[in-house]
Amino acid sequence: MESQRHGKAGYSLTKLLARLKISICLINRAHGQHSVILAEDVAKYMEFNGEIVAGSRQIYLTYPAESSFHEQDVSQYFNKFGPVQDVRIPCQQKTMFGFVSFVFSKTVKQILMNGNPHFVCGARVLVKNLPGEIETC
Repeated sequence: MESQRHGKAGYSLTKLLARLKISICLINRAHGQHSVILAEDVAKYMEFNGEIVAGSRQIYLTYPAESSFHEQDVSQYFNKFGPVQDVRIPCQQKTMFGFVSFVFSKTVKQILMNGNPHFVCGARVLVKNLPGEIETC
């Protein structure tokens, strides 16, 4: 494979690890990230899926284009359900969405059980679960 950066032959670390299918599993995470797990530990990973896979600790937000809140406002609102690890709101005018990561998966469960909508700075916010996916084993 050719590296896109310098035109030299080589592998990215993720592609190299993906070729080791017999000994590892890759788990897709939000924002194009991956988790790498030894094949012998996959059963443990699946058993504790809710706490280990980052996607199970995230929610996906959608909201109206006229909303004027910021990442800190979202963090303060959802912090009342449990500790917030990270908030990401991409700057795009047509698609209004974001992601909130929590320290604990039980926080996501509680938020989803409360249903929709949520209101952040008066704006109607809808939430959905953002699960992690196993890509290769």
